Amino acid sequence: MRKYLAILGGFTASLVLLTAVPAKISGKNVSGQAPAVSTGATKAAESEASADAKTYAMLDITSGKVEKISVRDYVIGAVCAEMPATFEPEALKAQAVAAHTYAERQHRMEQERPTPELCGADFSNDSSLYQACFTENQARRYYEDNFEAAYAKICQAADEVLPYLLEYEEEPIIAAFCSMSAGKTESAEAVWGSPVAYLISVDSEADTAAPKYLETKSVTQEDFRAAVEEICPDAVWDEDPGKWIQVGT
Repeated sequence: MRKYLAILGGFTASLVLLTAVPAKISGKNVSGQAPAVSTGATKAAESEASADAKTYAMLDITSGKVEKISVRDYVIGAVCAEMPATFEPEALKAQAVAAHTYAERQHRMEQERPTPELCGADFSNDSSLYQACFTENQARRYYEDNFEAAYAKICQAADEVLPYLLEYEEEPIIAAFCSMSAGKTESAEAVWGSPVAYLISVDSEADTAAPKYLETKSVTQEDFRAAVEEICPDAVWDEDPGKWIQVGT
């Protein structure tokens, strides 16, 4: 994801614990606690066309063409690509709001400062630079026999929250998210070097109980050394393999 989410290294992870973003929906704090900043999920401006009529422009990197996609189809496609349909409806809704917020912020930024490589688009379907997004056909291939039920569940979740954006000081936020943390989220300042008022470190203890939170894999010394040397060919190896991995400061 370029620009604001790209600084995370891509919007490719799937999840959605918006633990770093205190949010209000319909005036109720999602976390049950008073937010540290006045970040909120608010209905899009009345002057905007409906999400089904308004469109975003997406560059297809395979064809080089800029395609128009409705906001609704984009949000549904982004949720399909970013989160398994087996997740709870409330998680799918949170992902939908994050996806919509990301797209709207990116759209506004491109309107003000166009990126030449996008050829007039708001973003591309290159998931290494921008948020991932499936077309209906891609979702059909991904879910195969489970497509009908999965797609219907995601559509319902997206439709319920489509009017909402996450905003800070009346602007769409940097809707950063991750699949899980190590029990505490990082602040924007720690990750990017610059503080963002609403992206602060918060407790996320529930993540430590998530499936695949901790996994173990065993490899031979030879395979480990070969893998490291492929990335760092100049690595210096101690004669004692027990000293190959050390905790740095």
